[in-house]
Amino acid sequence: HDALPISSDIFEYRTDDTLWVAMFNFDSAPRTMSVTLAELGLVPSQVLSVTELWTDTAVEPGDTLTVELPQTDARILQIDLNINK
Repeated sequence: HDALPISSDIFEYRTDDTLWVAMFNFDSAPRTMSVTLAELGLVPSQVLSVTELWTDTAVEPGDTLTVELPQTDARILQIDLNINK
């Protein structure tokens, strides 16, 4: 499996029951970044939970996943999938 780009600063990597999304802030200022479930090829019923791995923080699963990134930093979201949906 290869990591697939969603944009120039957001990438995804998928296994059967988990999707990881890496978001990179290359800017010299903090930044809010978002990705929609549709961009990831998902619908809400497929998402069991979302965790931001660097801070071990739960992210509210909705139609859009949003994280705050400090300057020149990255965040990785682990999306646990309901593979029966």
